[in-house]
Formats: sequence, structure tokens, C-alpha cells
Amino acid sequence: MKSFKQFVEAKIDENVGGLFKNASEWESSAKARGLVVKSMTHPSGEMTKYQIAKDKQGNNRGHFDHGTKSGRLKEEADLDEEKDPRIERAGVQGFNKPKATPSHPEKSHIVVAKDGNQVKTIRFGQQGAETAGDPKEGESERMKMKRKSFKARHGKNIAKGKMSAAYWADKVKW
Repeated sequence: MKSFKQFVEAKIDENVGGLFKNASEWESSAKARGLVVKSMTHPSGEMTKYQIAKDKQGNNRGHFDHGTKSGRLKEEADLDEEKDPRIERAGVQGFNKPKATPSHPEKSHIVVAKDGNQVKTIRFGQQGAETAGDPKEGESERMKMKRKSFKARHGKNIAKGKMSAAYWADKVKW
């Protein structure tokens, strides 16, 4: 099993997702994004140099640890998810992550769907309906027929993709 330091070094070698190998590269990238870079003592109390990058509102957008020689800046996609008020309002974990809404009077689930640049809050599923759910071994013929009927009845709307309620009902409930 890899240690945390080996794991970080492997990620740095891949240079994936905003990870950086040296401080000057990290700092120039942070400044190019309009972030303010500040030096401080490492949060763990070690005496290694630690730099953080903050946006104009004072939100933390990345760090560089000189002890492990690794740093990260949050990608724009990460920032979009943090900024979008629909995610917080819907109470979901992020884009395309459905959540049950047992207290809603009509719909059983909610999702903030994102397909490209288009974002839409979708409520789906009849509250209290007995759906077939995932296929189970030894499932009754009645449940198999319910699932088949739903998919046949809503096939065109399911095919529309993530921006339709039928797609999410099929994925989550059927």
C-alpha cells in the first residue's frame, strides 16, 4: 500500500487536475487566474513553508506545500459547482447527483442536471409510487412487466438524456 506522500508524488507525476511539481509554476498559474498568493506556516504546525491562493472574495482556491513539494489549484469545473446556488437550494451533493425528497408533496426526487453549459433543476418520480427498482433475482412477473411498460411508455423522453425527468426516473427508480 502506498503512503500518502507516495500517492501525492504519483499524482504530481501525472500532472492531472491542477496539481503542480514546483512552487514557481504553481504561483505563476495562480496569479494568472487572478488569485492572491500568501505564504504562511504549514497548518500541521511543521516549520515548512506553505502558500495559499485566495480569490477576491477571500475564498481558498488552492495551496502549495513546500514540505511535500506539491500543490493544487481548483479547476474551473470545481469552482462552477461551488458557486452555483441551485445545488445548495436543492440540497444535493453536486451536479447530476439525485436525492430523495420524502417531504415533497408530489415528487419523490430532485436533481440539478448539467449537460454541457446547460443547468436545470428537475423534480421527478411520483411520491409514494411502488416502482420496480433494480431488477432482483426471483422478481415477480408483475414487477418485470411494470418496468417494461414504464420503459416503453417513456422511451422517447428517456432518450432525451440528462435534461429530462424521464431519464432520471428511469435511472433512479426503474
